[in-house]
Amino acid sequence: MTAEEAAEYLIGRKKITVMTGAGISAASGIPTFRGQKGFWKESKRYFDEDDPTKILTRSFFDQNPMANWEWHWDFIKLAADK
Repeated sequence: MTAEEAAEYLIGRKKITVMTGAGISAASGIPTFRGQKGFWKESKRYFDEDDPTKILTRSFFDQNPMANWEWHWDFIKLAADK
């Protein structure tokens, strides 16, 4: 898709989501994931796990779907007003 095609597609949309690389969230007030006070470092435990590289896997989801979704909802709440 070209930039022009993307722009045309977005015209009139009420909500869009942009996923980018590491660090861009900090300027919006969202803690970076691995920074000094990063979301992954300050995070709570989810079903006795606090390592997002494990929480955000298919196998963790298969064993603990509610804990996996809880992590996602916590992040959505954090980002909602940014």
